[in-house]
Amino acid sequence: MTYAERADAYAQGVAAGIIPACRWTVLAAKRHLGDRARESTDPAFLWRFRADAVEHICAFVESLPHVEGHLAEQGQKLLLDDWQIFVLGSINGWRAIESGLRRFRRAYVEVPRKNGKSTLLAAVGLYFLSVDGEAGAKVYSAAASTHQARIVFDTARTMAESATVVSQFGPQPLAAALGLEIQQHKMLLRNDGAAVFQPIASQTKSKDGKNPHLAIVDELHEHEKADVWNSMASALGARTHPLLIAITTAGSNVAGICYEIHRYLQSVLDGNRVDEAFFGIIYAADEGDDPGDPETWRKANPGLGSAKSEKYLADEWISAQASPVQMGEFLRKHLDRWTSVGAAAFDLDALSRAAQPGLTLESLRGRRGLLGVDLSLTNDLTTVAAVVPEGDGYIVKAK
Repeated sequence: MTYAERADAYAQGVAAGIIPACRWTVLAAKRHLGDRARESTDPAFLWRFRADAVEHICAFVESLPHVEGHLAEQGQKLLLDDWQIFVLGSINGWRAIESGLRRFRRAYVEVPRKNGKSTLLAAVGLYFLSVDGEAGAKVYSAAASTHQARIVFDTARTMAESATVVSQFGPQPLAAALGLEIQQHKMLLRNDGAAVFQPIASQTKSKDGKNPHLAIVDELHEHEKADVWNSMASALGARTHPLLIAITTAGSNVAGICYEIHRYLQSVLDGNRVDEAFFGIIYAADEGDDPGDPETWRKANPGLGSAKSEKYLADEWISAQASPVQMGEFLRKHLDRWTSVGAAAFDLDALSRAAQPGLTLESLRGRRGLLGVDLSLTNDLTTVAAVVPEGDGYIVKAK
């Protein structure tokens, strides 16, 4: 089976309920399958899913070595899971009919930790730098901190240094085959002085003025400000088919850029918004799922059994039951649920869906209820909340 066939088969398995998946994963799969149908039925549909483009990126990634753990010790190369082939195939395979340029300019992938996301991003970075065919390709690994930004970059650098490929000149290091000049803080192409791959942190003052062919934003939920995402997004216009991609776990900051993109993707997948240049998929547990059920774990963790072991997750579940705080960590990091931080972990997606922006205190006049008051001490906020019973639940209005 070709990579493109595996991408289609994965989407079909998810959509049919054969592969455990949450609502948002299913909607992403159905979007892909719907677009595949539109290729032959909708004359206004401007894109085609090109098997050669899927093959090109996936074959390149699987030529790279593992750099950590026992697989690296054994000298094994990367072996893509079907979900990773679906993601790579989507971002590189969908092409404009006339120009052949990539359809998707922005991509957002939300997946729990330990599913191999940093390794995948590192491989994608090397691909866009060296073999994608873009002159003067500039690839940035961007994150909230220098340490986080270097994780993807250092993984890519180690891949380039340790991989061996067979060419017409015999076995040689991947760096030599690709013409890479590897430095401590960046990688260059010897035959293209304008091409570079380097890490960049949120606190870096020179984020503006970049001209990215690929901007990788790792762990977007850790970004307190939208400066990195916005500066990279605004710089995409200078390239013919650039990509801004974020792969992140869920977080707790509903006022941050990550939750904003998370909600935007949900509106696209729900069909409430049309954005043909935006790709995204969310791997998570559904609301109401039992967090201790291995079936829930499989739904949220597409790399379970390969990148992530069920034994590891079972051990984490035991620890999670020790306290509400640890339970919140488990829900965010392993089930990709957006929750508050603290002694009681609130499901932030559920709260967002329950919001009634037009609710007024006047509409509650005459109703029985409770008032809760949290007084400020010096420079904090004072909050007053009215809690009124409504059916099986409550109406809450805070000021």
